[in-house]
Amino acid sequence: MMQSAELLKEIEKLLKQLSIEIKYGKGYFEGGLYRYRENKNIYLNRANSEEYNIEILLAEIKKMDWQSLECNPAIKELLTKSDQN
Repeated sequence: MMQSAELLKEIEKLLKQLSIEIKYGKGYFEGGLYRYRENKNIYLNRANSEEYNIEILLAEIKKMDWQSLECNPAIKELLTKSDQN
C-alpha cells in the first residue's frame, strides 16, 4: 500500500485531469468540493490528517465520472472498494 503523502500526490494528479484545484486552508470546516463561477476547487483543512483529507478527496471523486481517467491502480482500487461498501 502507498504511503499517505504519496497517495495524496497521486490523487492531486487525478483531480488535475478533472480540472479541479486543491486548496488548503485553516478554519472550522471539514473540506470538500465547491464551485465559484466556472472553477471547481476542493478545499482541505490543514488541521485534518492526511488520511482524513484522502477520504474527503475520494468521496468527491466518486461523485464524478472518474472511470474514464488514467489513475494509479492503488487509487482505482480504493475508489472501487469503497463503492462496494
